[in-house]
Amino acid sequence: MHPMDFYLMGIASMDNAFCNKLKSRDPMWGSLLFSGSDVVAEMMAHMGYDFLVIDGEHALNPLPNMRSMVRAVQAAGTGCIPLVRVPTHNPDYLKQILDGVGVETLMFPFVESCEEARELVNACYYPPHGKRGFAATVRPGWYGLFPDYQHAVTERLCLIAQIESEQAMKDIVRIGTTPGIHSVFLGLGDLAVAMGVGEGLKNADFRSYIGDALARCAAAGIYVGSFQFFPDQAAWFLEKGGRYVSFCSDMCYISKAGRHDLHTLRQANQNSFNAKESL
Repeated sequence: MHPMDFYLMGIASMDNAFCNKLKSRDPMWGSLLFSGSDVVAEMMAHMGYDFLVIDGEHALNPLPNMRSMVRAVQAAGTGCIPLVRVPTHNPDYLKQILDGVGVETLMFPFVESCEEARELVNACYYPPHGKRGFAATVRPGWYGLFPDYQHAVTERLCLIAQIESEQAMKDIVRIGTTPGIHSVFLGLGDLAVAMGVGEGLKNADFRSYIGDALARCAAAGIYVGSFQFFPDQAAWFLEKGGRYVSFCSDMCYISKAGRHDLHTLRQANQNSFNAKESL
């Protein structure tokens, strides 16, 4: 047997890396990529994140660009895992994400019920687990070189359902325990807006509401993630049973750092000017 055959067989037996990390006890830290830049994606993959969420819901991010970003994160070789948040539940689009982009961990916004969750599973899995059409010579199948790809892919997918409405919160346990769904992800921003809670987790009632959902998920053995933008709130979320956090975003870091440095420069220049004026 050719040495490459042994290598490919070993790869084919691997589970999904994100799912494996979910099963460990250590919290996972990631960030959100809004920029659409494969260069920024590669740079952030070298920063030590466990995962990076490549956004397709709010960011203008066509499929070929998503593929470049996924490749950049993978090619960094740091163990950072690329996730893609898709803009739609359309099965034809999901097939292109899975086959063309070649990502194995997907996040679905606004999953409202376990019925919707089952439809997403159907769209992503091959029969008998789903209804996805099969193609062998695609990127995740290593263009036909992946041994027994049709069966191996069942263990390599990780599907994450975003919970972003009060209706979905009522059904969160049923959604999270849908066969083929591996985790739920709380969209706290949309939830807070929908409930008229402008301050989010700073609001005691909203914090209690989220804490209750985390407790219900923990009792059902469901892994929960969320986006966070404040360190104290991220710590609270993990303390209450959250499993992983996507903290801030590339655009947030750029805007904060740029604004801070510009302010510092202007202040330093003003101080220098004032010192000269006082002479």
